[in-house]
Order: sequence, then structure tokens, then C-alpha cells
Amino acid sequence: MSVQLLMERLTAEPSRVIALSDADVAVSAADLLRQVAAIRTTLPDLGGRWALFFEDSIACLAHVLAVWEAGGQPCLAPNNLPATCAAMSHRVDGFLGDFPVGTQASANADSQRSKVATGTEPAISFFTSGSSGAPQCVEKNARQLFNEVETLERCFGERLGDSLVVSSVSHQHIYGFLFRLLWPVMRGRVFTAENLRYTETLTHYPAKQLIWVTSPTHLTRLPPTVNEPRVATIFSSGAPLPESASCQAASQFDAQVVEVFGSTETGGIGWRCQHLGERAWRPLPGVAVRADAQGILLIQSPHLQDQNWHRCDDRAELVGQNFLLLGRVDRIAKVEGKRVSLEQLEQALLAHHSLVDVRIESYHRQGQVAGRDELLVIAVLSDAGVRRLTENRRALIAELKATLAAVVERPLLPRRWRFVDQLPRNTQGKLEHHRLQQLVRELLTENSCG
Repeated sequence: MSVQLLMERLTAEPSRVIALSDADVAVSAADLLRQVAAIRTTLPDLGGRWALFFEDSIACLAHVLAVWEAGGQPCLAPNNLPATCAAMSHRVDGFLGDFPVGTQASANADSQRSKVATGTEPAISFFTSGSSGAPQCVEKNARQLFNEVETLERCFGERLGDSLVVSSVSHQHIYGFLFRLLWPVMRGRVFTAENLRYTETLTHYPAKQLIWVTSPTHLTRLPPTVNEPRVATIFSSGAPLPESASCQAASQFDAQVVEVFGSTETGGIGWRCQHLGERAWRPLPGVAVRADAQGILLIQSPHLQDQNWHRCDDRAELVGQNFLLLGRVDRIAKVEGKRVSLEQLEQALLAHHSLVDVRIESYHRQGQVAGRDELLVIAVLSDAGVRRLTENRRALIAELKATLAAVVERPLLPRRWRFVDQLPRNTQGKLEHHRLQQLVRELLTENSCG
């Protein structure tokens, strides 16, 4: 598949419904192509790089196709905040979409902008979530995205049929762009233009079966009264999904909950269904995995620019043809002179029925003689956990420490525990770095240290 073939397919099927607008009006392939043609007339023939941000998925898709048709490169902004616009103004030739009035490319940044070479393969830029710092720009060529769609269809297509695709995640990020836009339009499924903001509105859509593209942010906060039997498959990605949330969603909707592992840089890598007892990840079709001597995950994938082995930022253990994730390489803290994997501790805590979300941060505690590094646990409680906290806070913390004692020596156990209503995650389920650090500072100033 290529951009040209996709456009030819849409042209050959003008009456095919590809999407439902915000007003539930059917949008045909011919309607989409008319939008693309109209946008194309406003773009220069020399292409260029264009920042795009749209609330409406149909508008986003139309602008991506139009920029490609013009020989340009779309750059999907992670948001339309002033700081993001200012940072992107040095990278792009213009802004299209729901940006603040007056947003424009920097007139003094021509030397910093790399040009889009004529005749090159169509490409698109995404930005990482910024969960570990400032968002990073990642360029992908269209072939990589089309390859990933073919992979997803091979793996899941038969069970999805002609279900309607609804989504709680933004199409501005690669997960949403693939699962709620490109995959449906390439494989003949209908998608909805609006973002599903409230789980209760799942009952609104006119379809026999639904595919719900979502994230742990939503699945860990399911209203217990929502029960929509038409939801046949739930996809979750962007962050680890607690096993309890997978089981709850599967039971509540009588649906298969498919967790997909990958990143903006690598594309999709593996998948699993925790509600079926699966802890290990199965590689997606065509993706090869292995671990190096240090236990770092390596992949070879059609979703990458080449067929070389790519080193990921995750530690892994191979289990037959599958693999277990053992935490990020870069989330290692040193406590009492010993290295501790913060992700390993978080995974152990998430297995406890009292928690639905958790983050562990290291901090430096200044003592009378010398400072020391300690660990702070920031946890979101389940309903059972809330009841336990109300009954006996010390007993709850003792239970959680006992859980961690199975994976780490007791002198290394976290000394501070804080319970919050929610962690600062975005709609992709990613932790927002600056808000997280602000929360950590606030929690560390509190007097209680139980």
C-alpha cells in the first residue's frame, strides 16, 4: 500500500462510508476526497512542513492526505498550547487547524528548518508524549505506517469484522492515528470523528458491534454502571494496564481486552490479553524479538525504517517465542548503594488488589550527617484499597511493603507513601512529567511520612 494506492482506492469507492461526523452524519469517500481537493488548493506546490492539530478526526485525515498530495510533510502537534506552538514554529512552514489565532511559523528560523526533498517518500512527524521530559519529534515514512496497518489486520482483522471504531485517545499521537484513522480507512471500517470523552456515551453509537480504542487512563476509571454489550474488542496502549483493570473491563463489557505494547519510535511490538491470564507479550506478526547480554529488548520489525536490529529502552526476559517486560532501562534508582528497578517495584504493587495505578519516584533526603536517596510511592487506590485505608492506614502500608519485600531487600523498601485520587496522566495514559514533578514536590512537603 502507498499514498497513491490509498487515494486510488478511495476514488474507486466513492459511495463507501468511511466515517460518522459529530452529528452522526455519514461521510463517504467522495466527501473526504472533496475535502482533500479543497485543502490542496490552499497549499503551495513545493510542499513544506505543516503543523496540524484538529479535534475532528475527519479534518485531520483530510489535511494529512492533502499535505501528502502536495508533496509536503504533516507534523501532528501533540496539543495546541502556546509553548508547543512556539517550539514547532522553528520546525514548520505553517500551521493548519485548531491553533490559537495568530500562530505562525518563525520568520527567523529558515536556517533551522530542514527542507522536504522533492521526490522523497511521503513522511509524517509525531511527537512523543513528553512523559520523561520535553516532547521529541519522531519522523516516520508512510510505508512504515502502512506496514503496521497490514500487521494489525493480519493479527486482529478477522475478529473485528465491520465493527464501528470509536476512540478515547487522540489521533494526534501515533497510536490514535493508526488505530482510529489509518487502519479503519485502509481496511474499510467506519470510524467516528469525535473523541469519546465519557464512557457512558458508548451506548449512543448506531452499530451492531463496536471497537473501542482507549488507554489505561479510561479503563482504570470505568463507571460500574456502564454495560454496553456491543463492545466486542477493546484496545489499550500508551501505558501499562493493570491486570485488575483488564479483568474488570473484560467482565463488564464481555469483550476481549487487547493490550498493545510499542512506542512512537518503534511502532507496535507485541500484544497480550491479561484477562485471559497472559503475562507475557506475543510479538506482532513479522516482528522478531531477542534480548542482548544485558537483558535489553532488541527488535527487528517492518515498522522500522530498516531491517536492522533496534535496541529498545526496555529490559526483557524471553519466554519461548514471547517475552516479559522487566521495566525501563532508564528507571533505575540507587538506594543504600544498590540499584533498584522502580518499574519492577511498580509492577509488583499493581498486582495487589488495593491499587489501580502507582508511580515510584526517588528523592534525596538531607540528613544531619549525610544525605541519602529514598523512594516515594504515589498510589491510586481501588475501592477495596479505599476501604482498607479508612480502616487501618498502617496495616495497608504494611501489606504493600510485604508485597515489595518479595522482590527487593527490606532496607531498600520505600519510606514514604502517598495516596492520591489520580496520577497526572494525559488521555494517552502517559504521565505528564512537569505535573508529576510538581506533585512530588507537594507530597514531599507534607509532614506525615507513613
